[in-house]
Amino acid sequence: MQTQEKRKDIKMDQTKFNRAFDKADRDNLVKEEQELSNDLMLKKKYEAANMNRFDSRKYTEDLGINLKNLFFDMLEMLANGENPMPHIMDNPQKQFIFAVMIISIGILLLFFSNLMI
Repeated sequence: MQTQEKRKDIKMDQTKFNRAFDKADRDNLVKEEQELSNDLMLKKKYEAANMNRFDSRKYTEDLGINLKNLFFDMLEMLANGENPMPHIMDNPQKQFIFAVMIISIGILLLFFSNLMI
């Protein structure tokens, strides 16, 4: 029979264990923070890429409402004897709406002139 060796007691320094455990915990925390920051960056990129699409969708949905508002603002300014052009030219959105209004009025006039023939 073989004799069993006497087991040596392992003495562990508690502070070394705590430091190693804390270091591993910090490393995991840093990895999690990096993953979260990467996820947030990807989310921001996705939102930035889709923001233009959502803005244009909202812009076209509000086009009819903005056309109506600009038309009545122009009528009110003309009724007060003011020039509506400075009001239109101060904002690119109003310029676009005014151009759409002029084009739609031109199309309606063309349609009615063809009906008269």
